[in-house]
Amino acid sequence: MGFLPPLDVLVRLPLAPWMLLQGLRIKRKALILPEAAGPREGCSGKGSDLRVLIVGDSSGAGVGVADQKDALSGQLVAALEKTHRVGWKLVAKTGATTKSATVLLGSEPGTAYDVAVLALGVNDVAQLLFVSRWRARQTQLRNHLRARFKVRKIFVTAVPPLQHFPVLPSLLQWILGAHAARMNDALQEDIVNDADTHLVTIDLPFTPDAMASDGFHPSARTYALWGQIMADEITRTDIARHKIRS
Repeated sequence: MGFLPPLDVLVRLPLAPWMLLQGLRIKRKALILPEAAGPREGCSGKGSDLRVLIVGDSSGAGVGVADQKDALSGQLVAALEKTHRVGWKLVAKTGATTKSATVLLGSEPGTAYDVAVLALGVNDVAQLLFVSRWRARQTQLRNHLRARFKVRKIFVTAVPPLQHFPVLPSLLQWILGAHAARMNDALQEDIVNDADTHLVTIDLPFTPDAMASDGFHPSARTYALWGQIMADEITRTDIARHKIRS
């Protein structure tokens, strides 16, 4: 018996024209909201030094809230600075994929960071990127973080469950949600033996206040939850209890 692809993969070709039209409509609506205003780097808090690099797409850039203090970067730093002196930088852009984020990092100075937090994947899913390419590009990004920025711990946000995004039509929820799950499974397989990499799943209650007004990006409440969960994961590791090595 030959290998039969999952049903959601089999229906992609006949549904391609419909998916393209729906994707263009959703993209226009999602991009109405701007990236959050405010600083994208800074230093605050007291305690042992902790240098944090945040890399992301529109969610990393804070689309859905007005100011970075209410976005992932602000919420993460606010949680970490209670016990650490946090030097941080945000490198994020609406529409970023794993590949384009790696390119974007190429123009950044090779400053050393203790921790990298990744908020990527939705745009890779939206492009229905082959899982094999997703794995290769995620591996390339992690290697780039280690080599150029001397990152010692990498915290990867799992691709969110797109099957619950209210802006998506039900059929597109199914197709993209199933693809996102496969990408997360592949990522988990790849990092299982990487002591420096952690996959962090944000379990969201998909209530009306969990999403921004576009039905696609996080709300301030979700960013706060995301930032706190990520901070908890970071502080559970030894990296958060020691200063960066010179």
